Amino acid sequence: MSEIRVTVRCYGVVRERVGERTVSLTLPPGATVSDALVALAERAPGIEREELLVMCEGSHVLVEDRETTELAGETTLSVSNPVGRE
Repeated sequence: MSEIRVTVRCYGVVRERVGERTVSLTLPPGATVSDALVALAERAPGIEREELLVMCEGSHVLVEDRETTELAGETTLSVSNPVGRE
């Protein structure tokens, strides 16, 4: 299986901490939304992954589903902090 390419669109405080609007990640096969968030946090220490709002291809991903939601092929995640939280 080939690597998974993930485009992360960053909004709000996440964008400020990451320093970019979009981040490209390359992850191994079988990677999950949680794995993508770990890779994003490595680029921007201080991001509280559990607090993030995450959309995967336009669908909200609940915190409890992030470990089991697998990514495939080329995927786009949208990530932001909850309104009023930094």
